[in-house]
Formats: sequence, C-alpha cells, structure tokens
Amino acid sequence: MNCFPTVYEDELLYSCISRYRRMTGIVNKKALMKDLYNEKVSLNSVYFPVHCEQLINNLPINSKLTVDKLIKEHTLFRVFSSTLTEEKTLLIYNGMRKGKRFSPYVKFGLASSKIEMPNNLLYCPKCLEEDINKYGESYWRVLHQVVGVFYCKKHQIPLLKSNICSNDSRIDFVCLEDIDFSKSKPVIDGEFINVNLKYIELAEYLLKNHVPKKGKEFFRNIYIDLLRKKGFASKNGSLYIKELEQAFVDFYSNKYLKIMQNEVDLEDDNNWFRRFIRSSSRQKHILRHLLMIQFLGIDIEDLFETEEATGKKEYSYIPNPRLDLEIQRERWLQVLRDNPNLKKCEYKKIGKGLYSWLYKNDNEWFEKITPKKNKVDMQ
Repeated sequence: MNCFPTVYEDELLYSCISRYRRMTGIVNKKALMKDLYNEKVSLNSVYFPVHCEQLINNLPINSKLTVDKLIKEHTLFRVFSSTLTEEKTLLIYNGMRKGKRFSPYVKFGLASSKIEMPNNLLYCPKCLEEDINKYGESYWRVLHQVVGVFYCKKHQIPLLKSNICSNDSRIDFVCLEDIDFSKSKPVIDGEFINVNLKYIELAEYLLKNHVPKKGKEFFRNIYIDLLRKKGFASKNGSLYIKELEQAFVDFYSNKYLKIMQNEVDLEDDNNWFRRFIRSSSRQKHILRHLLMIQFLGIDIEDLFETEEATGKKEYSYIPNPRLDLEIQRERWLQVLRDNPNLKKCEYKKIGKGLYSWLYKNDNEWFEKITPKKNKVDMQ
C-alpha cells in the first residue's frame, strides 16, 4: 500500500478501512481485502478483526500504527479481555494478530451468550457534526459500539442506530457520513441517562487502560468481600441472596435491566444474577461485571489494583483437649443429676457415646464419679 488514512483517536478499525476504501475508490470488496492484506482474507467481525499483523506489515513504511496499538485501541479487545486470565488474553490477542482459522467472538464466549452485541453501528449526531467541522469527515467510534452504551458520554445525548449491520458475515465498509440518515433512530430515550453514563465511564476506563489480569476466581471473591462489607454476606461469605438480588433490582430497576439484556426474575431461584455471584466455573460477560461494579460503588481502578481477595472463609474446628474434657464432664454430670439412683449399665444406655468417650479418654474421673450400683456421688 502506498497510503493509508490517519487513524483518529477511538476510531474503529472498520472505520479506517471504510475511509481507505473511499480514498482509493475501490468498489469491489474482494479487491479491497487483497489490497489491504496482500491476499484474499475474510473479515466477518466489526468488533474483533483478525489478520491484524498482516495488515500492519502491508501499511506504508512511514505508518506509526502498530499491531499492539491497532488491537488495543481500535477494537473492543481491551474491554472484553479485562476480566480474563493472562493466558486466555494472550491466546485471543495472538489470534487477532495472526487470524488463521480463529474466532475471537467464540473465544470471548459471545457466541453462546444470551447477551447480544449491537446489530447495527451506533453514532452520536453531535460528534458527527463536530468531526466534519474539524476534519472534513467523521468516523465510527469504538466506545459507542460497546454493548450497553446508549449515550454519548461527551454530549450526553442518546446514540443513534444506523442502517449499517455490524454482525453480518457480509460486512460492507461504509463511512459514517455516507450512511442513509433517514433510517437512523435513537437507541433509547433520556430516562436512564444518569445510570447509563456511569456505566459508560466504567467501560471507557477498560477501553483506555491496560488492567492487571485476574481471572474468574478473583472476581467472585472480591465481590463477596465487598458484599460482606455492605451487609449482604455473612462473615464466612454466605450470601443473603434474596436481600441482595432485591437491592440490585431496586438500584437499577428491571426496566433498565431489561434494556441492558439482564432483567432479573426474582421468582427464579436459578436466575442469571444468582449464577453470576455464586459460581466461578464459567466466564462471565463483561456487561454483567460492569453492572455489579457499578452496583457495589467501588472505584474501578481500585478494583483492578487489588492484589488479593478472600471470598468465602472456611472455618475448621481445632480441638482443645482441655476444653473438650471439661465440656464432656459437665454433660455427664448433668446425665447423673437428671437420672439419679440408676445402675451403671443403665447410665450406659442413656449416655450412649458420651459414656464410651469418657470411659476411654477420662477413665479415672469417670470411674470415680459414676455410681456402680445405686449410690450417686455428686462431689
């Protein structure tokens, strides 16, 4: 390639390719891919493109765009890898870098998730207007495509849903200012702006920062630790689940949670919220993590900087021979008081295991205190 457009801050790779297509005038999609990648490749994900290294190697020699910058700043990789282990993050990163027979969408667990990615690309009309005044063109922003983001953080207005499909296997590359604006419509009204803007702040932090890798077990434990502080879990980490899920629903409202594809059915003992907070066996969707983080009110930077989390505490009984002996003696004396003037064999039937325990572990005292016939010495 002899040229490639300057990549804007927070610009989706899809948007860069769309502007390149317009710049070069290449109409045929296969020819476009051949020009970009030096061979025929298939790009079927707007959010998680593959073959990134191949594209970078084909850019003009003076290009400052690197594979690392491309994947981390111009795709949704950072957001969706933020709660994964280092090992799995690296696996997906290398898959996006190389791209041979690899599906990040599947590896992130999105293919089997009930939470759907946006079907169409979203944009802010005021950002569009400002871009054209400043650059003479506009672009598709990464943050606006994060699942659960419904407003523009900068202008605090609802995003508009375009007519450009984002999850179609036959992706077409269209610049933002070239879409059919008559088909655009708001994705939400202004009812939930405050709660959603806070969610957007959390998502933006993940998008712009490299966070320490923790993994599933850490998040389950840190949530239990925080819930314990808020009175929703016992000292050992047992959850007061009914009170907790009701507080969660009250915090957001099920109307908002339904829009976020995470309505909580309080009548279902196996609803997603209970599975999310109780189990660490499966990878959890980032949207649910962000909902939980927002509900708990913890600073997201502090959360990821936390090195250890306790979670449930296992209390084991450590025997105290002296204490055990005193307790068992008192129990046996109570048997004698409650049942005076019995024979020794009758006490054995009443005392059962206690009789045998004292006979074995405290025989001298047991023989002294236990009547052999009818006389009971209660000294």
